[in-house]
Amino acid sequence: MISDCCPEQKKRNLFHYVKTRWVERHDSVFLFKDILEPILLSLLKTEEESRDSAPKAHALSSSISQFQFLVNLFVLSRVLSTTHNLSEKLKKNIDLSQAMANVTSVLDLLSKQRVNANDNFKTLYALVKEIAAKLDIKEEIPRVCRLQTARNNVPYSTEEEYYRRAVYVPYLDDFFNSLKECFESPKETVASLQHILPEFCTKRDFYSLEAAFNFYEEDLSHKEVM
Repeated sequence: MISDCCPEQKKRNLFHYVKTRWVERHDSVFLFKDILEPILLSLLKTEEESRDSAPKAHALSSSISQFQFLVNLFVLSRVLSTTHNLSEKLKKNIDLSQAMANVTSVLDLLSKQRVNANDNFKTLYALVKEIAAKLDIKEEIPRVCRLQTARNNVPYSTEEEYYRRAVYVPYLDDFFNSLKECFESPKETVASLQHILPEFCTKRDFYSLEAAFNFYEEDLSHKEVM
């Protein structure tokens, strides 16, 4: 199916979802989005030709044939594209201060995307509608109810506005806050630790190093030397 639909696609297998390998997480989402059409066609073919696998194939094809699924997939892919390079760098042997600088750069990028959420999502939504039309998937929103508490009942005037307010913006905010929280805690330690370098230690007193000292205290064999 990949050969027929996407002959330029070199990869012929889906990636396994590995929890501990962040870069592979990115790549698995990107590849899934790129070969969504042959995946769907493969499931439909399996549904027709394999009696044993038909129920599972039908369940999977029904799930990925939802317009809501397409929006989430494209949003996830777009946001992960901003951190793919960061994940590549974090695999390598870099110091913490350099890692923090890279994280700060990504946070700035995500912040700009949040400010320009309306325009950014308009472009993204056009791509979703394009692939939906190709796969014969109807543009629609999940069923909402005024008294429903388990669904995201944001006010909207168009389907695009609904998905921007219910999916894109919340995901951007959550992604930004999670990344910030993950790397914010070592920031003070890193800033403090640099004062042990000759460039800084002759110009600062011990209290500049205190945060790092407290963090690494249990690892020090001779605290009095410090």
